[in-house]
Amino acid sequence: MNKTFVLDVIKASLYAARPSASIAAAIDYDAVSDILSVRGRRFDLTGKKLYICGFGKCAPEMASGVYGVLGARIAAGLLLSYKPAAIGDRISILKSSHPLPDENTLLNSRRLVEFVESLRAGDFLICLVSGGGSSFFEIPAPGINFEDLIALNKEMLKTKMPIEEINTVRRAVSAVKGGKFLSHIKSFLITFAISDTGGSVPADIASGPTVPCVNDNGAAFSILKKNNIAVSSGIISYLKSAQDGGLGNLRKFADPVGLHDMPGASSNDEACENLSDSARRSSKDKIHGHSSDPAHKNSKNMIYEIISDNASFIEIAGGLLREKAGAKVYIRPGFMSGEEGGAAHFIDSLREIKKEYSKDFIFIAGGEIPVAAEKKTGRGGRCQHFALEAMLRLKRDNLYGFKKITLAAFATDGLEAFTDAAGAVFDESDIRAASLDEIELSLRAADSFGYFEKNGGLIITGATGFNANDAFIAFCF
Repeated sequence: MNKTFVLDVIKASLYAARPSASIAAAIDYDAVSDILSVRGRRFDLTGKKLYICGFGKCAPEMASGVYGVLGARIAAGLLLSYKPAAIGDRISILKSSHPLPDENTLLNSRRLVEFVESLRAGDFLICLVSGGGSSFFEIPAPGINFEDLIALNKEMLKTKMPIEEINTVRRAVSAVKGGKFLSHIKSFLITFAISDTGGSVPADIASGPTVPCVNDNGAAFSILKKNNIAVSSGIISYLKSAQDGGLGNLRKFADPVGLHDMPGASSNDEACENLSDSARRSSKDKIHGHSSDPAHKNSKNMIYEIISDNASFIEIAGGLLREKAGAKVYIRPGFMSGEEGGAAHFIDSLREIKKEYSKDFIFIAGGEIPVAAEKKTGRGGRCQHFALEAMLRLKRDNLYGFKKITLAAFATDGLEAFTDAAGAVFDESDIRAASLDEIELSLRAADSFGYFEKNGGLIITGATGFNANDAFIAFCF
Protein backbone atom coordinates (compact mmCIF):
# COMPACT_ATOMS: atom_id res chain seq x y z
CA MET A 1 0.00 0.00 0.00
CA ASN A 2 1.38 3.41 -0.92
CA LYS A 3 1.49 6.44 1.35
CA THR A 4 -1.46 8.09 -0.40
CA PHE A 5 -3.67 5.11 0.45
CA VAL A 6 -2.57 5.28 4.08
CA LEU A 7 -3.38 8.99 4.28
CA ASP A 8 -6.80 8.38 2.72
CA VAL A 9 -7.58 5.73 5.36
CA ILE A 10 -6.46 8.09 8.14
CA LYS A 11 -8.78 10.82 6.86
CA ALA A 12 -11.68 8.38 6.48
CA SER A 13 -11.15 7.10 10.04
CA LEU A 14 -11.11 10.62 11.46
CA TYR A 15 -14.33 11.43 9.61
CA ALA A 16 -16.06 8.28 10.85
CA ALA A 17 -15.05 9.11 14.44
CA ARG A 18 -16.07 12.78 14.27
CA PRO A 19 -17.43 14.03 17.61
CA SER A 20 -20.66 15.40 16.14
CA ALA A 21 -21.63 11.89 15.06
CA SER A 22 -20.57 10.31 18.37
CA ILE A 23 -22.65 12.66 20.47
CA ALA A 24 -25.63 12.54 18.11
CA ALA A 25 -25.60 8.75 18.56
CA ALA A 26 -25.66 9.15 22.36
CA ILE A 27 -28.67 11.48 22.65
CA ASP A 28 -32.21 11.77 21.31
CA TYR A 29 -34.88 14.40 21.80
CA ASP A 30 -38.67 14.09 21.54
CA ALA A 31 -40.03 17.59 21.02
CA VAL A 32 -43.62 16.50 21.65
CA SER A 33 -42.97 15.14 25.15
CA ASP A 34 -39.95 17.44 25.74
CA ILE A 35 -37.89 14.44 26.84
CA LEU A 36 -34.15 14.15 26.31
CA SER A 37 -32.78 10.60 26.13
CA VAL A 38 -29.14 9.92 26.97
CA ARG A 39 -28.12 6.33 26.24
CA GLY A 40 -31.39 4.99 27.61
CA ARG A 41 -31.87 7.48 30.45
CA ARG A 42 -34.76 9.88 29.94
CA PHE A 43 -34.91 13.44 31.27
CA ASP A 44 -38.07 15.54 31.33
CA LEU A 45 -37.14 19.06 30.25
CA THR A 46 -40.62 20.50 30.75
CA GLY A 47 -40.34 23.96 32.26
CA LYS A 48 -36.54 23.91 32.19
CA LYS A 49 -34.15 26.02 30.15
CA LEU A 50 -31.37 24.06 28.43
CA TYR A 51 -27.82 25.42 28.21
CA ILE A 52 -24.52 24.23 26.73
CA CYS A 53 -20.98 24.88 27.90
CA GLY A 54 -17.70 23.24 26.98
CA PHE A 55 -13.97 23.40 26.46
CA GLY A 56 -11.36 21.44 24.53
CA LYS A 57 -10.30 20.56 21.03
CA CYS A 58 -13.54 18.70 20.33
CA ALA A 59 -15.92 21.24 21.89
CA PRO A 60 -17.12 22.89 18.64
CA GLU A 61 -17.70 19.55 16.89
CA MET A 62 -19.43 18.11 19.95
CA ALA A 63 -21.65 21.19 20.21
CA SER A 64 -22.54 20.88 16.52
CA GLY A 65 -23.79 17.37 17.25
CA VAL A 66 -25.85 18.55 20.21
CA TYR A 67 -27.23 21.45 18.19
CA GLY A 68 -28.20 19.09 15.39
CA VAL A 69 -30.38 17.12 17.83
CA LEU A 70 -31.71 19.86 20.13
CA GLY A 71 -31.60 22.96 17.91
CA ALA A 72 -33.88 25.73 19.14
CA ARG A 73 -34.46 23.91 22.45
CA ILE A 74 -31.03 25.27 23.48
CA ALA A 75 -31.42 28.61 25.24
CA ALA A 76 -27.74 29.57 24.96
CA GLY A 77 -24.26 28.06 24.89
CA LEU A 78 -20.67 29.12 25.54
CA LEU A 79 -17.54 27.19 24.52
CA LEU A 80 -13.78 27.69 24.72
CA SER A 81 -11.60 26.49 21.86
CA TYR A 82 -9.08 27.65 19.26
CA LYS A 83 -10.86 30.62 17.69
CA PRO A 84 -14.05 32.67 18.03
CA ALA A 85 -17.05 31.38 16.10
CA ALA A 86 -20.71 30.55 16.49
CA ILE A 87 -22.95 27.52 16.06
CA GLY A 88 -26.34 28.64 14.87
CA ASP A 89 -27.58 31.75 16.66
CA ARG A 90 -27.39 30.33 20.18
CA ILE A 91 -23.92 28.92 20.84
CA SER A 92 -20.85 31.17 20.98
CA ILE A 93 -17.24 29.97 20.85
CA LEU A 94 -14.65 32.15 22.58
CA LYS A 95 -10.96 32.14 21.77
CA SER A 96 -8.62 30.37 24.16
CA SER A 97 -5.16 28.82 23.79
CA HIS A 98 -3.39 25.46 23.50
CA PRO A 99 -1.01 23.84 24.44
CA LEU A 100 -0.46 26.61 26.99
CA PRO A 101 -3.08 28.98 28.41
CA ASP A 102 -2.76 32.70 27.70
CA GLU A 103 -4.52 35.96 28.50
CA ASN A 104 -7.51 34.93 26.32
CA THR A 105 -7.77 31.75 28.35
CA LEU A 106 -7.98 33.60 31.63
CA LEU A 107 -10.45 36.23 30.38
CA ASN A 108 -12.79 33.79 28.67
CA SER A 109 -12.56 31.12 31.37
CA ARG A 110 -13.90 33.72 33.78
CA ARG A 111 -16.69 34.47 31.31
CA LEU A 112 -17.55 30.79 31.17
CA VAL A 113 -17.71 30.60 34.98
CA GLU A 114 -19.98 33.67 35.02
CA PHE A 115 -22.15 32.03 32.38
CA VAL A 116 -22.82 28.87 34.41
CA GLU A 117 -23.23 30.89 37.61
CA SER A 118 -26.11 32.74 35.93
CA LEU A 119 -28.09 29.52 35.52
CA ARG A 120 -30.85 28.68 38.01
CA ALA A 121 -31.20 25.50 40.02
CA GLY A 122 -34.14 24.56 37.80
CA ASP A 123 -32.13 24.79 34.58
CA PHE A 124 -30.41 21.97 32.66
CA LEU A 125 -26.74 22.20 31.63
CA ILE A 126 -24.84 20.00 29.18
CA CYS A 127 -21.06 20.34 29.55
CA LEU A 128 -18.84 19.16 26.68
CA VAL A 129 -15.34 18.13 27.80
CA SER A 130 -12.41 16.95 25.71
CA GLY A 131 -8.64 16.81 25.55
CA GLY A 132 -6.91 20.15 25.44
CA GLY A 133 -9.43 21.44 27.96
CA SER A 134 -6.69 21.63 30.59
CA SER A 135 -5.21 24.50 28.61
CA PHE A 136 -8.37 26.00 27.10
CA PHE A 137 -10.13 26.32 30.49
CA GLU A 138 -7.99 27.62 33.32
CA ILE A 139 -8.17 30.01 36.25
CA PRO A 140 -5.36 29.82 38.80
CA ALA A 141 -6.14 29.01 42.41
CA PRO A 142 -6.38 32.08 44.65
CA GLY A 143 -2.91 33.41 45.43
CA ILE A 144 -1.22 31.85 42.38
CA ASN A 145 0.13 34.17 39.70
CA PHE A 146 -1.18 33.32 36.22
CA GLU A 147 2.21 33.77 34.56
CA ASP A 148 3.70 31.36 37.10
CA LEU A 149 0.98 28.85 36.22
CA ILE A 150 1.80 29.12 32.50
CA ALA A 151 5.51 28.66 33.22
CA LEU A 152 4.77 25.58 35.35
CA ASN A 153 2.75 23.96 32.56
CA LYS A 154 5.48 24.75 30.03
CA GLU A 155 8.10 23.08 32.21
CA MET A 156 5.97 19.97 32.73
CA LEU A 157 5.24 19.61 29.01
CA LYS A 158 8.97 19.50 28.25
CA THR A 159 9.36 16.31 30.28
CA LYS A 160 8.21 12.71 29.95
CA MET A 161 6.02 13.00 33.04
CA PRO A 162 2.98 10.70 32.87
CA ILE A 163 -0.22 12.61 32.18
CA GLU A 164 -1.61 11.36 35.50
CA GLU A 165 1.17 13.20 37.36
CA ILE A 166 0.79 16.34 35.26
CA ASN A 167 -2.92 16.40 35.95
CA THR A 168 -2.45 15.87 39.69
CA VAL A 169 -0.40 19.06 39.69
CA ARG A 170 -2.84 20.90 37.42
CA ARG A 171 -5.80 20.02 39.64
CA ALA A 172 -3.96 21.25 42.73
CA VAL A 173 -3.06 24.71 41.39
CA SER A 174 -6.30 25.45 39.52
CA ALA A 175 -9.51 27.12 40.66
CA VAL A 176 -11.64 25.10 38.21
CA LYS A 177 -10.00 21.69 37.75
CA GLY A 178 -10.47 18.61 39.90
CA GLY A 179 -14.20 19.21 40.42
CA LYS A 180 -13.80 22.83 41.51
CA PHE A 181 -15.85 24.06 38.54
CA LEU A 182 -18.83 22.26 40.06
CA SER A 183 -18.99 24.74 42.94
CA HIS A 184 -20.24 27.32 40.42
CA ILE A 185 -23.02 25.14 38.99
CA LYS A 186 -26.50 25.11 40.57
CA SER A 187 -28.34 23.45 37.68
CA PHE A 188 -28.73 19.82 36.72
CA LEU A 189 -25.55 18.76 34.92
CA ILE A 190 -24.71 16.15 32.30
CA THR A 191 -21.10 15.96 31.10
CA PHE A 192 -20.25 14.39 27.75
CA ALA A 193 -16.55 13.68 27.34
CA ILE A 194 -14.18 12.49 24.62
CA SER A 195 -11.20 10.91 26.31
CA ASP A 196 -7.60 11.58 25.35
CA THR A 197 -6.13 9.59 28.23
CA GLY A 198 -5.17 5.97 28.72
CA GLY A 199 -7.83 4.27 30.81
CA SER A 200 -10.26 7.16 30.24
CA VAL A 201 -10.27 8.20 33.90
CA PRO A 202 -12.65 11.21 34.03
CA ALA A 203 -10.36 13.09 36.44
CA ASP A 204 -7.67 13.14 33.73
CA ILE A 205 -9.88 14.33 30.86
CA ALA A 206 -9.22 18.10 30.82
CA SER A 207 -8.11 17.55 34.45
CA GLY A 208 -11.65 16.77 35.56
CA PRO A 209 -13.44 20.13 36.05
CA THR A 210 -16.83 18.40 36.49
CA VAL A 211 -15.60 15.37 38.43
CA PRO A 212 -15.66 15.45 42.26
CA CYS A 213 -12.07 14.92 43.38
CA VAL A 214 -9.91 14.98 46.44
CA ASN A 215 -7.17 17.32 45.23
CA ASP A 216 -3.94 16.36 46.97
CA ASN A 217 -1.64 19.37 47.17
CA GLY A 218 0.99 17.37 49.03
CA ALA A 219 1.10 14.80 46.23
CA ALA A 220 1.41 17.61 43.67
CA PHE A 221 4.36 19.07 45.57
CA SER A 222 6.05 15.65 45.74
CA ILE A 223 5.56 15.09 42.00
CA LEU A 224 7.18 18.42 41.15
CA LYS A 225 10.09 17.67 43.44
CA LYS A 226 10.56 14.15 42.07
CA ASN A 227 10.65 15.41 38.47
CA ASN A 228 12.92 18.37 39.30
CA ILE A 229 10.43 20.87 37.86
CA ALA A 230 11.30 24.55 38.20
CA VAL A 231 8.48 26.15 40.21
CA SER A 232 7.89 29.69 41.43
CA SER A 233 8.06 30.44 45.14
CA GLY A 234 4.40 31.47 45.01
CA ILE A 235 3.26 28.05 43.80
CA ILE A 236 5.48 26.29 46.34
CA SER A 237 4.00 28.39 49.15
CA TYR A 238 0.48 27.69 47.94
CA LEU A 239 1.00 23.92 47.75
CA LYS A 240 2.54 23.86 51.21
CA SER A 241 -0.19 25.98 52.79
CA ALA A 242 -3.30 24.62 51.03
CA GLN A 243 -3.52 21.26 52.75
CA ASP A 244 -7.27 20.70 52.83
CA GLY A 245 -6.95 18.66 49.60
CA GLY A 246 -9.91 20.45 48.04
CA LEU A 247 -12.38 18.82 50.46
CA GLY A 248 -14.11 22.14 50.97
CA ASN A 249 -15.15 22.15 47.32
CA LEU A 250 -16.82 18.76 47.65
CA ARG A 251 -19.36 20.19 50.07
CA LYS A 252 -20.57 22.88 47.66
CA PHE A 253 -22.13 20.84 44.87
CA ALA A 254 -24.30 17.83 44.30
CA ASP A 255 -22.29 14.79 45.31
CA PRO A 256 -23.72 11.68 43.59
CA VAL A 257 -22.75 9.33 46.40
CA GLY A 258 -21.15 11.46 49.09
CA LEU A 259 -17.45 11.03 49.75
CA HIS A 260 -18.08 9.29 53.06
CA ASP A 261 -20.19 6.64 51.29
CA MET A 262 -17.52 5.67 48.80
CA PRO A 263 -15.83 2.37 49.72
CA GLY A 264 -12.26 1.41 49.09
CA ALA A 265 -10.81 4.45 47.32
CA SER A 266 -7.06 4.32 47.75
CA SER A 267 -5.87 7.19 45.54
CA ASN A 268 -6.97 10.54 44.19
CA ASP A 269 -7.64 9.21 40.67
CA GLU A 270 -9.49 6.21 42.08
CA ALA A 271 -11.67 8.49 44.19
CA CYS A 272 -12.50 10.62 41.15
CA GLU A 273 -13.16 7.54 39.03
CA ASN A 274 -15.44 5.86 41.56
CA LEU A 275 -17.49 9.00 42.04
CA SER A 276 -17.99 9.46 38.31
CA ASP A 277 -18.84 5.79 37.85
CA SER A 278 -21.57 6.20 40.44
CA ALA A 279 -22.84 9.20 38.52
CA ARG A 280 -23.20 7.05 35.41
CA ARG A 281 -25.12 4.30 37.21
CA SER A 282 -28.65 5.68 37.29
CA SER A 283 -31.81 3.88 36.22
CA LYS A 284 -32.21 3.63 32.46
CA ASP A 285 -35.97 3.20 32.61
CA LYS A 286 -36.90 6.05 34.89
CA ILE A 287 -37.76 9.57 33.70
CA HIS A 288 -35.56 11.84 35.79
CA GLY A 289 -36.39 15.19 37.25
CA HIS A 290 -33.86 16.70 39.60
CA SER A 291 -33.56 18.15 43.07
CA SER A 292 -33.70 21.91 43.42
CA ASP A 293 -31.14 21.67 46.22
CA PRO A 294 -27.64 21.52 44.66
CA ALA A 295 -26.19 20.16 47.92
CA HIS A 296 -28.68 17.29 48.17
CA LYS A 297 -26.93 13.92 48.43
CA ASN A 298 -27.80 11.23 45.87
CA SER A 299 -29.78 13.83 43.89
CA LYS A 300 -28.62 12.47 40.52
CA ASN A 301 -27.59 16.03 39.77
CA MET A 302 -24.54 14.84 37.86
CA ILE A 303 -24.10 12.30 35.07
CA TYR A 304 -20.83 11.78 33.23
CA GLU A 305 -20.75 10.00 29.85
CA ILE A 306 -17.62 9.18 27.83
CA ILE A 307 -18.75 9.00 24.21
CA SER A 308 -15.43 8.27 22.48
CA ASP A 309 -11.82 7.34 23.28
CA ASN A 310 -8.64 5.96 21.76
CA ALA A 311 -9.83 2.35 21.82
CA SER A 312 -13.03 3.16 19.93
CA PHE A 313 -11.05 5.14 17.33
CA ILE A 314 -8.62 2.26 16.80
CA GLU A 315 -11.57 -0.09 16.28
CA ILE A 316 -13.03 2.28 13.68
CA ALA A 317 -9.69 2.55 11.87
CA GLY A 318 -9.19 -1.20 12.03
CA GLY A 319 -12.60 -1.82 10.51
CA LEU A 320 -11.91 0.56 7.63
CA LEU A 321 -8.53 -1.05 7.01
CA ARG A 322 -10.11 -4.51 6.81
CA GLU A 323 -12.70 -3.17 4.39
CA LYS A 324 -10.36 -1.25 2.09
CA ALA A 325 -6.98 -3.00 2.21
CA GLY A 326 -7.85 -6.64 1.69
CA ALA A 327 -5.21 -7.74 4.18
CA LYS A 328 -5.34 -9.26 7.64
CA VAL A 329 -5.50 -6.60 10.35
CA TYR A 330 -3.94 -7.06 13.79
CA ILE A 331 -5.03 -4.60 16.49
CA ARG A 332 -2.79 -4.29 19.51
CA PRO A 333 -4.91 -4.43 22.67
CA GLY A 334 -4.50 -1.78 25.32
CA PHE A 335 -2.93 1.66 25.32
CA MET A 336 0.73 2.24 24.44
CA SER A 337 2.25 4.64 26.97
CA GLY A 338 5.97 4.20 26.28
CA GLU A 339 6.57 1.97 29.28
CA GLU A 340 6.48 -1.08 26.99
CA GLY A 341 9.22 0.33 24.76
CA GLY A 342 7.49 2.71 22.33
CA ALA A 343 8.68 2.45 18.73
CA ALA A 344 10.98 -0.47 19.59
CA HIS A 345 8.04 -2.43 20.97
CA PHE A 346 5.93 -1.58 17.91
CA ILE A 347 8.60 -2.75 15.45
CA ASP A 348 9.28 -5.89 17.49
CA SER A 349 5.55 -6.67 17.29
CA LEU A 350 5.77 -6.57 13.48
CA ARG A 351 8.61 -9.08 13.58
CA GLU A 352 6.65 -11.40 15.87
CA ILE A 353 3.62 -11.31 13.60
CA LYS A 354 5.81 -12.03 10.58
CA LYS A 355 7.08 -15.21 12.25
CA GLU A 356 3.53 -16.56 12.50
CA TYR A 357 1.91 -15.06 9.40
CA SER A 358 3.70 -15.09 6.07
CA LYS A 359 1.19 -13.04 4.05
CA ASP A 360 0.56 -9.31 3.87
CA PHE A 361 -0.77 -7.81 7.09
CA ILE A 362 -1.58 -4.54 8.81
CA PHE A 363 -0.76 -3.76 12.43
CA ILE A 364 -2.46 -0.91 14.28
CA ALA A 365 -2.04 0.38 17.81
CA GLY A 366 -3.15 3.35 19.87
CA GLY A 367 -1.69 5.32 22.73
CA GLU A 368 0.48 8.27 23.62
CA ILE A 369 4.25 8.05 24.06
CA PRO A 370 5.86 11.08 25.73
CA VAL A 371 9.09 12.60 24.44
CA ALA A 372 11.42 14.62 26.66
CA ALA A 373 12.46 17.85 24.94
CA GLU A 374 14.21 19.83 27.66
CA LYS A 375 17.41 21.62 26.56
CA LYS A 376 16.94 20.46 22.96
CA THR A 377 16.68 22.79 20.00
CA GLY A 378 14.57 20.88 17.49
CA ARG A 379 10.88 20.78 16.66
CA GLY A 380 8.49 17.88 16.51
CA GLY A 381 5.85 15.97 18.37
CA ARG A 382 5.33 12.51 19.83
CA CYS A 383 4.21 10.90 16.58
CA GLN A 384 6.88 12.48 14.40
CA HIS A 385 9.50 11.33 16.91
CA PHE A 386 7.94 7.84 17.01
CA ALA A 387 8.03 7.58 13.21
CA LEU A 388 11.68 8.65 13.06
CA GLU A 389 12.66 6.16 15.78
CA ALA A 390 10.83 3.41 13.87
CA MET A 391 12.62 4.43 10.66
CA LEU A 392 15.97 4.22 12.44
CA ARG A 393 15.31 0.67 13.63
CA LEU A 394 14.10 -0.49 10.23
CA LYS A 395 17.10 1.14 8.54
CA ARG A 396 19.55 -0.53 10.90
CA ASP A 397 17.96 -3.97 10.53
CA ASN A 398 17.37 -4.02 6.76
CA LEU A 399 13.57 -3.67 7.03
CA TYR A 400 13.39 -6.78 9.28
CA GLY A 401 13.10 -8.83 6.10
CA PHE A 402 9.98 -7.10 4.77
CA LYS A 403 9.96 -6.42 1.04
CA LYS A 404 7.69 -3.42 1.48
CA ILE A 405 6.53 -1.49 4.51
CA THR A 406 4.57 1.71 5.05
CA LEU A 407 4.36 3.15 8.54
CA ALA A 408 2.36 6.10 9.82
CA ALA A 409 2.11 7.68 13.26
CA PHE A 410 -0.37 10.49 13.79
CA ALA A 411 -2.15 12.52 16.44
CA THR A 412 -5.91 12.38 16.03
CA ASP A 413 -6.25 16.10 16.80
CA GLY A 414 -4.17 16.94 13.71
CA LEU A 415 -1.67 19.20 15.48
CA GLU A 416 1.40 17.97 17.33
CA ALA A 417 3.10 20.05 20.02
CA PHE A 418 4.20 23.38 18.53
CA THR A 419 4.05 22.24 14.88
CA ASP A 420 1.37 22.26 12.17
CA ALA A 421 1.76 18.53 11.47
CA ALA A 422 -0.30 15.60 12.76
CA GLY A 423 2.55 13.13 12.46
CA ALA A 424 4.64 11.44 9.79
CA VAL A 425 4.52 8.62 7.25
CA PHE A 426 7.27 6.78 5.36
CA ASP A 427 7.77 3.67 3.26
CA GLU A 428 10.59 1.33 2.27
CA SER A 429 11.91 3.71 -0.39
CA ASP A 430 12.26 6.46 2.23
CA ILE A 431 14.13 4.06 4.50
CA ARG A 432 16.58 3.05 1.79
CA ALA A 433 17.23 6.68 0.83
CA ALA A 434 17.69 7.81 4.43
CA SER A 435 21.03 8.55 6.06
CA LEU A 436 21.56 6.86 9.41
CA ASP A 437 23.70 9.78 10.56
CA GLU A 438 20.99 12.30 9.70
CA ILE A 439 18.27 10.28 11.47
CA GLU A 440 20.39 9.89 14.61
CA LEU A 441 21.34 13.56 14.64
CA SER A 442 17.67 14.59 14.28
CA LEU A 443 16.62 12.29 17.10
CA ARG A 444 19.32 13.58 19.44
CA ALA A 445 18.16 17.15 18.76
CA ALA A 446 14.48 16.18 19.09
CA ASP A 447 14.04 17.56 15.56
CA SER A 448 11.82 14.97 13.92
CA PHE A 449 9.76 17.76 12.34
CA GLY A 450 12.89 19.18 10.73
CA TYR A 451 13.83 15.77 9.34
CA PHE A 452 10.45 15.05 7.75
CA GLU A 453 10.03 18.63 6.57
CA LYS A 454 13.30 18.34 4.66
CA ASN A 455 12.89 14.77 3.39
CA GLY A 456 9.12 14.56 3.03
CA GLY A 457 6.61 12.60 5.06
CA LEU A 458 4.82 15.11 7.30
CA ILE A 459 1.12 14.37 7.72
CA ILE A 460 -0.78 17.66 7.41
CA THR A 461 -4.49 17.53 8.24
CA GLY A 462 -5.01 20.76 10.14
CA ALA A 463 -7.06 20.72 13.33
CA THR A 464 -9.50 17.80 13.01
CA GLY A 465 -11.99 18.76 15.71
CA PHE A 466 -11.29 15.37 17.31
CA ASN A 467 -8.83 14.29 19.99
CA ALA A 468 -8.37 10.70 21.16
CA ASN A 469 -4.60 10.40 21.50
CA ASP A 470 -2.41 8.88 18.78
CA ALA A 471 -2.54 6.01 16.31
CA PHE A 472 0.26 3.94 14.78
CA ILE A 473 -0.26 1.91 11.59
CA ALA A 474 2.10 -0.37 9.68
CA PHE A 475 1.38 -2.03 6.32
CA CYS A 476 3.78 -4.96 5.94
CA PHE A 477 4.38 -6.97 2.75
